[in-house]
Amino acid sequence: MKFERLAHGAILSDGKEVAHTLQCPHCGGHFISKKGSGKLRTFCLKCMAVTCGAHRCHACIPFEMQLERIEKSYGSIS
Repeated sequence: MKFERLAHGAILSDGKEVAHTLQCPHCGGHFISKKGSGKLRTFCLKCMAVTCGAHRCHACIPFEMQLERIEKSYGSIS
């Protein structure tokens, strides 16, 4: 298990921590950061956090902003 200095979560198995997770600031998803895994991860300078590497997360649209947009679109329907 790799120690994450600022871990956002943990994966437990039988009550024992087996991995730390980081949370993507753009989609809110949790992922395990593995050195040498070949996953392309980026560091967002606006959010000052590591992203999950998904294509949709390359553009900086923070998760909170996405939620606000959804709330506004549902508010205008009623």
